[in-house]
Amino acid sequence: MRHIYVGDVGDFGKYGLLRSLCGDTVPLGVVWYLTESEEHNNDGKHDGYLRLTSETKRSQFRDCDPVLYDQLKLIRENSRLDLAQIEQSSIFPASCKFHSNPIPHFVDRVNGKQASKQRWDERKRWHEEALTTVEQASWVFVDPDNGIIFDTPSEGIRPSHKHAYLYELRDYFARGQSVVAYHHLGRQAGGHELLVQSCLRKLSANGLDARAVHYNRGTGRVFFVLPQLERRAHAMDALNDFSRVWAQHARLVERAS
Repeated sequence: MRHIYVGDVGDFGKYGLLRSLCGDTVPLGVVWYLTESEEHNNDGKHDGYLRLTSETKRSQFRDCDPVLYDQLKLIRENSRLDLAQIEQSSIFPASCKFHSNPIPHFVDRVNGKQASKQRWDERKRWHEEALTTVEQASWVFVDPDNGIIFDTPSEGIRPSHKHAYLYELRDYFARGQSVVAYHHLGRQAGGHELLVQSCLRKLSANGLDARAVHYNRGTGRVFFVLPQLERRAHAMDALNDFSRVWAQHARLVERAS
């Protein structure tokens, strides 16, 4: 996650989904996976949905969640975008906890096991701080730049500041919290459906019964929803409602048998 994404069309979908799952009463924790490194590309510029002049086209977005749409429109008009604008808004209840410490970012090459261990120790400390920040939440949203790394990292590599590792998601789930995780959908033979199903199988193989929300605005992306057993019925009701109201932008995907 980076500050430049604040209020773009991806934000609109992710916050709409979280508001559907948690409403005003279910405790939510947000782990930003914030990276402050500057990148010169077109990321974060997908905000045209907030500047539509046609009432018909604008309503295709605003009608999904008018309160959210109007809040993001005001935020996006600010000359300087910052995640604090989301945290200080009324998009989420005041009880929502945010872990906004920047994630460790290592640009130099790792030389030797000791250097590698130091970098992973720093990543572990960041993750443990996040666990503490959101420990009272019923739902935890993890928001890495590029998504989830499912495989165990190889010895000697740098921790990826653009990804969440599957073991990090499992730490939240293992202590009784439900999890929503962002995942970027890159290009792959067979298209996004094949990639989503592959990810769902990997989650299932790790004992995580997940649903996926494929959000098709801006860059291809999916949100993996991992509800605890006692919250599964409520989660499915919320996901079905979300997929109905947001049908022009998102669809619910379940693992193929």
